[in-house]
Amino acid sequence: MAVTVTLATLVVASCAAQPHGDRRGQPPIGHVWTIILENKSYEATFTGLNRNDYLWKTLPSYGLLLRQYYGTGHFSLDNYISLVGGQAPTPDNQDDCPRYKDVQPGSPSADGQVNASTGCVYPATVATLFNQLDDREISWKVYAQDMGNTPSREDAYRCGIPGSPAGAGVPDPGGATARDQYVPKHNPAPWFHAVIDSPVDCAKVVPLGGLPATVGHPAENSLARDLAREASTPQFSWISPNTCSDAHDATCQGDNLSGDPNNHQGGLYAADLFLEQVIPQIMRSPAFQHDGMIQIIFDEAFPPYKMYGNSIADFTGNTTTSLNTPTDTAQSIVACCNELPGPNTTQPGFHAFGQDTTPGGGIIGAVFISRFIRPGSITDQPYNHYSWLRSMEDLFGVDQGGADGQGHLGYAGAQGLRPFGADVYNNPDGRALPPAPSGVVVYPATASSDDPDNPIVTAVPTLTPPATLTPMPAAPGHPQIAAIGTPFPATLPGTGSGTVTALGPQLDPPSGTPFPVEQTRATITIRTSAVTGGLALRAGDVTVRDDQGTDIPLVPVGPATVTSSPAQPADLVLSGTFHTGAAQVTWRAHGAVIAIWTFAVELD
Repeated sequence: MAVTVTLATLVVASCAAQPHGDRRGQPPIGHVWTIILENKSYEATFTGLNRNDYLWKTLPSYGLLLRQYYGTGHFSLDNYISLVGGQAPTPDNQDDCPRYKDVQPGSPSADGQVNASTGCVYPATVATLFNQLDDREISWKVYAQDMGNTPSREDAYRCGIPGSPAGAGVPDPGGATARDQYVPKHNPAPWFHAVIDSPVDCAKVVPLGGLPATVGHPAENSLARDLAREASTPQFSWISPNTCSDAHDATCQGDNLSGDPNNHQGGLYAADLFLEQVIPQIMRSPAFQHDGMIQIIFDEAFPPYKMYGNSIADFTGNTTTSLNTPTDTAQSIVACCNELPGPNTTQPGFHAFGQDTTPGGGIIGAVFISRFIRPGSITDQPYNHYSWLRSMEDLFGVDQGGADGQGHLGYAGAQGLRPFGADVYNNPDGRALPPAPSGVVVYPATASSDDPDNPIVTAVPTLTPPATLTPMPAAPGHPQIAAIGTPFPATLPGTGSGTVTALGPQLDPPSGTPFPVEQTRATITIRTSAVTGGLALRAGDVTVRDDQGTDIPLVPVGPATVTSSPAQPADLVLSGTFHTGAAQVTWRAHGAVIAIWTFAVELD
């Protein structure tokens, strides 16, 4: 009888989600987390130009890279409105709404659009994805980092709209401060009366760290607390990092998540720090392991498509303020999917950038992770923000109303618009699969067009990224996730630093007897090599959980505590009964998760 041990992603499940009505052939995904980052083109993010290995190398190895995902306009705000409302760009939301006021005249137009020559806040007759989820009794939340840090800047108890009193015509609410790096233009909720006029809905728009109770308002959980139980996890979660953590600000007004108060570097470096904290929290959650999908998307590809050394400062070896990649305006302004300009602009990008000659927000790329998505896969099917909205409506069974009478709002109901299909949900049975090698493939994007009569031609730089991944240090507050066998540099305050690796499982069936069909004894080894101090491992700090969410009891084989020194590595060996399927090893220190290794056991 052959024994095979394979690597597997953390994307494991206990059972299938219950479908939400007519799912139009959708996979049984029951929980979605959408994280929106800012202002980076595909090449800036996914080709190795910048020090963002976690996003461009590690995460695609666990899921799907969408190389032809496009924004719908410039600047930021029009993309957020397109994402949740299907509305095309307007002059004021192309300018990120310099003054918070209602759209005028606000009258209906064709295809579910609204006439909006001025203003940014849509009338109550304009529904959003959030309203559609309410109608389907599907739970949702918007988590906005830093929202409410300065109450005079935004009202955290009314969907985060700018000003105090709320919405009092605050000029230019788009800038961050050292104390409060939240900006309303990166939160989709404040721009629709259908949401902000409902106290029930505004109670679902909360800071990432939650809200304390106050007069007239109960306390609201943080993302981390909501993730603790599947019952408390919203079925749809929108996550807006602050303007440092979303890669918007090249130099952060406040701190990034490095832990160094003197480190204000932003861009993709800061976004990676955010993702390294939030993604493991989500992936460890019962809801994600049951039936979840994580989406990491940008709003727009920011033209004129130049990489400035002094604003990025994280390209390996880059110590100059000169350009490190050539200007390429074409790729930042292209559109896909026969995008329509809408009734209020001739071109969605034109108002923001004079060189824009085509509608759209450019190629941004995206990463999706789910047990229903094959790790390390790629799709070149063009999608945009309207495609995303249509796909979420389909996924959650919204099939009534909208611009097309089938549940699709605005341009999400455009004729011929393709939702996410089998190229995205490419592991339909949801079985655990090994992660792909990370960082060994260059992912060039070439813009394409759905219209053969109007091809899009772009220039794509040829890049050669490093062929190996250098892991970020694992530490309390910065846990790392990888396949078993991957070493991590680790730092434990007050203890020491070194390298930690999980090895195995080493299967150990009784001699002369056949393997059990579904389980066998095996050992896991945690190996430490100290660089400074003494790096200690304790049996009680290591747990293994299978794909049913059940902890596997472990007993030490040898000492229950081992300590490595600079001259002597140490092995902590633990034995347990392992079942066929995926599992994960978690190492904690002082109660905090430091590292997670994933694997699977196959007995045949």
